[in-house]
Amino acid sequence: MIRHRVSVHSPLLPATAQQPSNRAAQRGWGFLVTARGGLLTLVAVTPWFFGGVDPTVQIALFASVLAVLVIGWVGQAMSSRETSRLPSAVACLALAIGLAGLQLIALPGSIGSTIAPRNTKLWSTLGEDDFGQSTTSDVALDDELSLSNSEGHHPISLFPASTRRDLSLLILATSVFVAGVLFFRASVAQMALCVVLAITGGALAFFGIAQQLAWNGQLYWRYSIESASPFASFINKNNGAGYLNLCLSGAIGLLVWTLANKNQPRPSENETAAHERRGIDPPGVVIHLLRGLAEVSATKLVAFGLCVLICAGIFCSLSRGAFVAMAGGGAITWLVASFSRRGTSRTWLAAVAMILVLILVGWIGRADAVQTRLATLLNQQQTTPDGRWDHWADGWRAAGDYWIIGSGLGTYRFVYRLHEQGFNNTWFYHAENQYLEALVEGGAIGLAIMLSMIVLVGLASLRLARVQPTSKTYAFGICGIYALTSQAIHAGFDFGLYLPANMMTFALICGAVTGGAASLIARNAQTTPSHPSFLSHFDRFLVLPKMRTVPATVVTLLACAMVASILEARSYARIQAVIKSAPTASELENASADNVRRSVRQLQVALAARIDDARGQEALAGLLIGLYRLSMRDQWQQAGEVNADSKQLWRATAPEQLHAQFHRLHRENRTADMASLRQSSPVANYITPAAAHLHIARRACPILPKIHLYQAELAGAVANPESDARALERVRTTAGVDPRLLLACGQLELQAGRATEACLTWRRCIESDETQLDRVMETADAQLDLGEYIQDLLPDSPPLLLRAAREYFSSPEREEVRRRIAARVEALITEFQLRPEEQRFLLGGVYELRGEFSEAISAYQKALIIQPSEAAWHYQLAILLRTQGRHNEAREHAKACRRLRPDNQLYENLLKEIIHAQLTGG
Repeated sequence: MIRHRVSVHSPLLPATAQQPSNRAAQRGWGFLVTARGGLLTLVAVTPWFFGGVDPTVQIALFASVLAVLVIGWVGQAMSSRETSRLPSAVACLALAIGLAGLQLIALPGSIGSTIAPRNTKLWSTLGEDDFGQSTTSDVALDDELSLSNSEGHHPISLFPASTRRDLSLLILATSVFVAGVLFFRASVAQMALCVVLAITGGALAFFGIAQQLAWNGQLYWRYSIESASPFASFINKNNGAGYLNLCLSGAIGLLVWTLANKNQPRPSENETAAHERRGIDPPGVVIHLLRGLAEVSATKLVAFGLCVLICAGIFCSLSRGAFVAMAGGGAITWLVASFSRRGTSRTWLAAVAMILVLILVGWIGRADAVQTRLATLLNQQQTTPDGRWDHWADGWRAAGDYWIIGSGLGTYRFVYRLHEQGFNNTWFYHAENQYLEALVEGGAIGLAIMLSMIVLVGLASLRLARVQPTSKTYAFGICGIYALTSQAIHAGFDFGLYLPANMMTFALICGAVTGGAASLIARNAQTTPSHPSFLSHFDRFLVLPKMRTVPATVVTLLACAMVASILEARSYARIQAVIKSAPTASELENASADNVRRSVRQLQVALAARIDDARGQEALAGLLIGLYRLSMRDQWQQAGEVNADSKQLWRATAPEQLHAQFHRLHRENRTADMASLRQSSPVANYITPAAAHLHIARRACPILPKIHLYQAELAGAVANPESDARALERVRTTAGVDPRLLLACGQLELQAGRATEACLTWRRCIESDETQLDRVMETADAQLDLGEYIQDLLPDSPPLLLRAAREYFSSPEREEVRRRIAARVEALITEFQLRPEEQRFLLGGVYELRGEFSEAISAYQKALIIQPSEAAWHYQLAILLRTQGRHNEAREHAKACRRLRPDNQLYENLLKEIIHAQLTGG
């Protein structure tokens, strides 16, 4: 009897692999298949969990990738499979990890001032001891934090805990990349990756479109989110569309492979002769189309349909950056396929696909929304409505201060605010430009590493695309080219690759591409082509020298780093979970004291494993301050000594009121009362511990302005009240142009008796946001003689000075102040380079303040002759004419206001008032 051995082929194994002959090798192959399947499962599942942004989900990702890496490497070792040479891209990632590690090391001041002068200066000026005295506890705390010590050692990173957090994500991406290199260098495994990406992308696109059509304001129709622009399972539509572009690369690779056919059907001789006899000469496009239809199969149809569905999803996401990335990446991929040495392009197929995409988008009723959104690409004012251009200018200024080695991974969101020139109510967690963010956080070194990775992956993709077009390797090379180019373009407008789902998927694709190229180069090393191409000269730069121990060493080091990253992710997730469940500042008034105490205990336990988490320490201090306020309110309510409603009572417990109380006692030299207040139960139990946690937070990250503001408010509870001056100076240094912080800082300066400093701080507040003028003037007018401090309080802005004079100094007793403002405005007009009509209008305001109304009216009229479309100028002239009793002229200018700005209720009311005055003779 003859027995036949039946071999089972797995799609995750190389097609050329021989069935292992021994049991250990079989188990090794099983481990390898398990590792590949595990990675593909992570790629397919992670995006459905909001892109993997939740810290708890990330713990599972770290553990899963570690298991995959170890299982796959054990499988390779057991199967006795020789490992190919590693690609040079691995060295780039090692350099990136080394750079982040260097940023965490506390360096001597002499070295730090050379390679990171701005960082060292910020640490020394903002991170020094609170009140000018270095205590034994400070030194012990510094040793525990490993941040700085008495010898002036400081890390390069301005927020080491955030840098460690981003470093752990970088290690995760590197592990996935290396897994792709080692386990996905075979063409069949690469095609399996394309299949998974295509199916996942199609499912996400379908779900995203369906969710849009039945949108109820919640993701998955049940999870409330703060973002107003989600798509599919992603909170941010740009991130979701970026992931779809990665999936589209897999669908393109799958489609290219299914279209590859060595035996293309050609018309028979009889068919050709028949066409010639009939005089039929169909156009080339028609011939290609007919041949394409003749070649249609189920796999081709599915691959083509997935491409169309994913493209429709990108359109419907309304992400302009993703659309530009898709168009740019598609164009570059088409060029590579067209000009490849053996490549073939099917332009007609791309045209058919785009027509079907547009038909699908129109059929589901999203054509108008897509058209409106994409039309903004041509409108510069609508292209970046969230102020990205101004923000990028701020980021570029920040890059100038950290251009050598960066400010530390994960610090961009805190650093850029030190360089803001104009207030933006949006907090940019990322730069919306990954190149700029890399330059700020990693300096020129970090940006060079990033660009080197792009070049190496691009060359590896081209290397794969140089093989026979009918092979799977060629198809995956096309996949790599589209993935790289689309993400490189999208990186200029978004931060999608910081999300674990996008990061891991892109890392796996890049790892498989570079690993496949390295394997291909290693196999062809002994053959010398008779006519080498230009790109073949770069092959030696794509692989590292062959050393047996290098792959094992890399995997071992990554496994150890992944263990540390799991611990880091776990500690971070615990802190974030407590903060998320704890009451916010706005909720503390109605919160239960027992619930707040429970959150405090949980956060204290969580911070024990991550003591240098400045944001966690700040949150803990805020909860302790909340407990102080709840305690004080309960005491006053029980005593019945305060006659106020609940809102007033709650405002009276604010820490700035405690700050004012300590300064009042200090000015009156009531030392005993200050000591008694410090020893009182609410202050000793809550305020003193809060100040200690704020001290830890500032030593952990010196650039968080709210920490310095809290320290200024609580200064009297732990030291001389006058020591708050240093903390307030730190607030002004770190607050940038945030008007809310500057407003609070000025109030504390005024409570401390430093009126000049308060006015100068409020002046910065008004300069950053002129809408704060009313709040500043109301606060200052109630506590200061504005005539004395007007020079320090109001900025050098002629329109703003005129407005302040009209609104706050219009009474007869303040005529002298008005004249001083008028003189200041007149001097500024000559200094500024203004247009003639602007000069005339401002001079009209000067005349008006002086009481020279005829000259003022004449100046206003001359300005409007030159620029008649300024509604605000018509309004000011109408007001002046009305006060002079010239109602007919005032009415004409009020009509002009309404005609120019029909939606402005203020102008409408003015016109009604003038008409009423005419009718009543008022």
